[in-house]
Amino acid sequence: MPRELVSLQHADYQDILKALADSPRWFLREIRPGTPPCAVFFSMTRSDYTNSSFLDHRAVCEPDSERAVPLGALLAFLQQHPMPNSRSCFIFHTALCGSTLLARCLDVPGHSFSYKEPFLLHQMCMIQRQRRLGPPALQKQYSTLLSLAGPMLSRVWHADEIAIIKPSDSCTNLCADALAWHEDNRALLLYSDLDSFLVSMLKSPSRRQFVRGLVPRAVHDLRSVNMLPLTDGNAIKALNDAESAALVWLGQIRLYQRLLAQHPQHTRSLNAADFFADPHTTLCALDEFFELGLNEQGVRDIVASDILGRDSKVQSQGFSATDAKTKRLQMREQLQNEINQSRAFIQQAMGSDPVPDNLDSPLITTS
Repeated sequence: MPRELVSLQHADYQDILKALADSPRWFLREIRPGTPPCAVFFSMTRSDYTNSSFLDHRAVCEPDSERAVPLGALLAFLQQHPMPNSRSCFIFHTALCGSTLLARCLDVPGHSFSYKEPFLLHQMCMIQRQRRLGPPALQKQYSTLLSLAGPMLSRVWHADEIAIIKPSDSCTNLCADALAWHEDNRALLLYSDLDSFLVSMLKSPSRRQFVRGLVPRAVHDLRSVNMLPLTDGNAIKALNDAESAALVWLGQIRLYQRLLAQHPQHTRSLNAADFFADPHTTLCALDEFFELGLNEQGVRDIVASDILGRDSKVQSQGFSATDAKTKRLQMREQLQNEINQSRAFIQQAMGSDPVPDNLDSPLITTS
């Protein structure tokens, strides 16, 4: 029989269901539509999680370990054997700002365990945006995923650990619901300032194409908080690359500002530049905010390790924050005209509000 059909046999998936509460070994990657819809699991070791920069189709996992469990069977099992939404901490972020590196720094056995960009949350963020205008079935679908995400993504390998969840940059719209999973959940809102974001997004043709693809997301999110500066669809389509990138940045920053105001005890902001400039101070402050119990020596061990000297996505390659900053400044000079144009566009969009280089409720304060 084909593997997909074998994976649906009752005896095959019962062992998976019974093992869910023991550890994150069986990772719930996605809910796959079909008749019936299935929950797709992969078998992963802790090293597999560490070596994976993305918990989607690119995740490192045990060979031939994909298993499709009927969604109804999974939901029925969890109703009979409830799993708790354990306390979790989140790293929400703008694109290309060091979030993967930060998540790797906080993957410390005995203290914390990192989930990097689980695809299940990406599925949720897409449905969350669609459900506002879609049929009632989308609301039910979103509620189902929400009921699974909490217990599935708060599992850890050791009882004393806290789950650190780094969603994709599209998932900022999930933050309020993620905080509601547990009364002590916390969220860091990591971001690049406007100029740094523009440099990252305008430095190559592929990046420009990528950021233009994010404009519909930004339009939806800004509209959801009644802060969309453009109401004419033709005007949105006419945006150039720099203006498109600025609008994408504004879409996340406006959501951040709303979250910081509405959840002051459970959220903090962090300019990525401050992390790269002083990782020790940043990690100490984050250890205290997330209550991980790393303490001073634990942070020193992280900073002294090779984590900060390796490319966070491609671990075989080296990384230098100093070199990256130098290249960014050089690229900024080349893009200065477009950056100035973008800042003027965003300033007009924000009206009397200044363009924020730093957000409220900072994790650390800099002079």
